[in-house]
Amino acid sequence: MKKKFLILIIVLVLSLFLVRYDVDAVSGTDDTSHSTYTATEESTRSVVPGLGCVYTSDYGTCEGKNIHVSLLTQTCDIEKQNTKVVSWAIKNNTGFTRANVARICADYEANHPGWIVLGGINSDQYTLGFGNGFGANGKAPYSVQPYYPLFADGEKWFSNTWMSSGEGSNGNFCGLYSDGRADSLVKVSANTALTHFTCQILDKDGNVTATYPVDSLNGTGETVVYSGYYSDTEFGTFIVKNDKGVNLQQTFIVENADIAYCSNYSGYTNCGGNEQDAFFGVGTISKKAPVFDLNKGQFAISTNNSELASALNIGVKIRCQYEYIDEEINAITDCVGFHTVQRDNNVDNPVAGSYNTNSRPRAVIGRKITGQVVLMVIDDYKNTYGVTGYGINAICQAYSICEAYQMDGGGSAQMAVRTDNGTFEAVTVSDDSGTTTSQRSILTAVLFVAKDPNAKPDYKVTYELNGGSVGNTVLPEIYNSYSDLVLPNVRKEGYEFAGWYLDENFTEKVSKKVSGDITLYAYLILRGDMDKDDTITLKDAILLKLYIYGKLDDDLYYDYASDYNNDGDFDLSDVKALQEKIIE
Repeated sequence: MKKKFLILIIVLVLSLFLVRYDVDAVSGTDDTSHSTYTATEESTRSVVPGLGCVYTSDYGTCEGKNIHVSLLTQTCDIEKQNTKVVSWAIKNNTGFTRANVARICADYEANHPGWIVLGGINSDQYTLGFGNGFGANGKAPYSVQPYYPLFADGEKWFSNTWMSSGEGSNGNFCGLYSDGRADSLVKVSANTALTHFTCQILDKDGNVTATYPVDSLNGTGETVVYSGYYSDTEFGTFIVKNDKGVNLQQTFIVENADIAYCSNYSGYTNCGGNEQDAFFGVGTISKKAPVFDLNKGQFAISTNNSELASALNIGVKIRCQYEYIDEEINAITDCVGFHTVQRDNNVDNPVAGSYNTNSRPRAVIGRKITGQVVLMVIDDYKNTYGVTGYGINAICQAYSICEAYQMDGGGSAQMAVRTDNGTFEAVTVSDDSGTTTSQRSILTAVLFVAKDPNAKPDYKVTYELNGGSVGNTVLPEIYNSYSDLVLPNVRKEGYEFAGWYLDENFTEKVSKKVSGDITLYAYLILRGDMDKDDTITLKDAILLKLYIYGKLDDDLYYDYASDYNNDGDFDLSDVKALQEKIIE
């Protein structure tokens, strides 16, 4: 009897460690008791083992219906975890294009070598089609664009959007942070998000070196940006911007922009007298001319500002965008708009409006009490149609989500996750098809991304030629290892090339052990400069004569002794040639 009792105790103790998941424990009720959610079946897996992103697929009941809840959870800390949360949309040089979340994931990877996408969901609502009507279809001459601000990679693709009430009141949005802070989702209110039009000078790494004010787009002022635009009356028709000669000192033209996008129709922003177009453009100046035609993918800037004019030139890269006056807002690198704030400070916000009191699939970005960021989609499992806003809150409570923002819902709500073979698969039902194979094309997505642990590091390499030339040899800006480095001979009239060094004092020669960001210095020696003072004097002729007679240390002077008359020997004729050079 005692033995059986002991075995029972051991089994009970072991069961405490073997229980994988108690689905009945995952339940929650919204603050008003309108809705309760209880999980009935679950599966959990790591998207990429070792990077911490967990995908959970739960089936449960809410508001009397069977639903499917998909969650991606990730600790977003770029310094400690090598992971972050970002926003993204597929762009080309004339604007943006729609795609499903899986394709947006793949596009982010293609544009960010060394990073992998773990998964993501759809985000902001967006305009679709052309026209000047107001409503859910978002009719506007500029298609496609989000209702709210959108930042990605530190660029403000959309600052002034149609959800505006004048320049500087540009819609609420949620800033996304990945610096380890406890509250990684920060709401920015429209009435604090004041903007001004700017031109930024960028260095070769894309860093801003200077910022100057711009007075208008296609208008007047000391500094004006010019861009083609879409017709206010012939919707969808692009109008080439031309000018027979602007009354400004300098006009600098970007003929092949990374992107040049006039992003608002001034009559559509509903600004009550403060209507405006908005613009985002990045590119390298390729021409200076007083007369120009600007087609798609092109823009120009003219200025009477002497400081800006001196900073602009052919080959200079610029970015023209609406910046925020508040530098804390300006420093946000990624952001998305949102439909509603569902939960804040662990309290449900009121649910109002037919969109939120009716059932439909939902997409949510949130933050757990533990600080983890959550991407969640509630879809129409088994042909039911999602949940209400009360249901969102109940599900958030079930998963300890203390802060939550609702994204675009309905048929746009979708999630994609990374597969073992590096592709992306949809894990939610979209577009009322009843399957995961048909996903609606949307504009923007929120993604979890991580530094690829298997990627070779991209180190920066800078070459200092010290006035020499390498001819047509292309010197790369990045390398992975010593074998990638290009180490050509450097030519300079009157100088001997003595190799590549890692320091400007030429004490450490480049070797196979090199790694990290480096600068390579070409060691060029003035021919016959025996005392290394970069001048040719009688002293150098004397030292060369002593070297030839073996009176000087070979190791010390070998690099500086020159076959000065190019006859293949070190002899007194070299001394004579050097003396003749000194007399000249």
